Formats: sequence, structure tokens, C-alpha cells
Amino acid sequence: MDWLWTWGGACFGYRDDDDLWTYDGHHIGRFHGDEIYGRDGRYLGELRNQNRLITHRSKSGWRKPGFGAFGRRGSYARYASYAGDAMSLDMKTSPRRRPSAKSKTGVRASDGSKNMIEIEGNLFVGGESDEQQVRRQPGWFFIHACKEPYHRQALGYAGRAASKDHPEYLIARREGRLILNLVDAADVNYIPAGIVDAALVAIHENIGDHRILLHCNQGQSRSPTIGLLYLLKFTDRLSGLDRDAAIDAFRSIYPPYNPARGMAEYARINWDRYCQAA
Repeated sequence: MDWLWTWGGACFGYRDDDDLWTYDGHHIGRFHGDEIYGRDGRYLGELRNQNRLITHRSKSGWRKPGFGAFGRRGSYARYASYAGDAMSLDMKTSPRRRPSAKSKTGVRASDGSKNMIEIEGNLFVGGESDEQQVRRQPGWFFIHACKEPYHRQALGYAGRAASKDHPEYLIARREGRLILNLVDAADVNYIPAGIVDAALVAIHENIGDHRILLHCNQGQSRSPTIGLLYLLKFTDRLSGLDRDAAIDAFRSIYPPYNPARGMAEYARINWDRYCQAA
């Protein structure tokens, strides 16, 4: 058994013979030499520097015969993370088309932002500080997945909340921006599906023409959960994986993912709905 880390330094799982397992017991890939292919035969990535996982963009269309996954094993305690390694321009922790500089946690935009990660071509996930870094740069579409301060500023209310009678109580639209009245609640009942669905549609409609920054305040819960559901609904990046394995795979793309109870429960309850729409 050989333990493996993402190129960003997060402990991912281990290699057992020619099989790739997540640290919590999901069989998600098979090695062909140093290359790894998923259960549906799609290229997932490859092994570099003996214990680091990376995806080569030019191989994203490669295929091998699929395989039947083994049943879930017991979990292991997750090993500590390492600092991220430098990478060549044609490689990334997730496949797509835009070469990027590297941060400790993942693939960083080349515009001075510190933490946001490109989880799909043109789709970046991050926090409020990232929005402040790039807000005046051209070519961006912003999805503000947090009530404070963006929704409050857009509607101009001073009290605890906007009036529920306001036509933009849940969603405000401004040029180049979608602004969500979304709090990181512990109760899933305070997370309206219409807000999440509007964000997914906005990403899908704008991703071909803009770089998109999907952000909340800290970049750990609301925005990455929406990013996860976007990959599930509109891409094949997580196809063939059950929910737990897909979340593990997403964490290898976006290591800061740490959803609050409400967002985690929202993803669990609605998982099949977004899978069916893929």
C-alpha cells in the first residue's frame, strides 16, 4: 500500500496493487502504468514524483476499458498534507485549458488572487478576498454566494434582512453579477433550491464567454458546494462515482471544501436531482 497526495499537497488515498482508493475506502481508479483511469474508462490523472497525483490536460479525452469497482473498504486516518509542488505549464490538478500559477491549496489564477481555484475551465471558486482582488479586472462574471455584504449592498437594507416582499429578496441581478441572499445556515430549510439553481444556470450561460468567480465569504462552504453541484450537473468530471467518492474527488480538486451542515445536507438531499440532470 502506497499513500498518495494531490499535487496541491492534500492526502488523497492510496495505491493497492493497480487500484486507487480514497483514504475513506472508495475504489475510484485503476492504474495503467503511471496513468489512472476511472470505472467508466475515462482518464483521471497520473502519478508523478512517486506519490503525487496530477492531471495532464492533453490526455483528458483518453480512454481505457472500464472495470467493476470493489466494495467499500474501511477508512484510514487521513495523513497530513504537504505544501504544494510547482508544476509545468501543461499540467494542472484538474484538466482544462487555462495554464495557471500554483498556490498552497490548488490551481491559482494568474492575476494576483491568493486562494481561488479553477475547478473547471473558466470557473474559479474562492472567497470574498478573491473578489476584492479581481473585481476591477475586465472579463469576469461574479456570483456572490453570500448575503453579507453583497446582497445587503445591492438592495440597500439596513435591518437584519430585506423585506420578503422585495422582488429581489432571494436573487439580485446586476450587470456582470448574480447576487444571492444565501447564508451558511445549519438548517437546510434556509437554503432555497431556487438560489442554487439560479447560480448553476448563470455559470452555464456565462462560462463560455467569461471567467467566472463563484465565491462566498471564506470559500469553504457555500461557493464550493455550488461548484461541486455544477460539476455534477454539467460535466462528466464526477460521472460513475457514488456521492461519497465524488465528494472525495472534488476535495482533490478543491481541498478547502468544508461545508457547513446546511450546505452538506442540501447536497445530500438534492444529489440525485442534479445527477439526473447531467
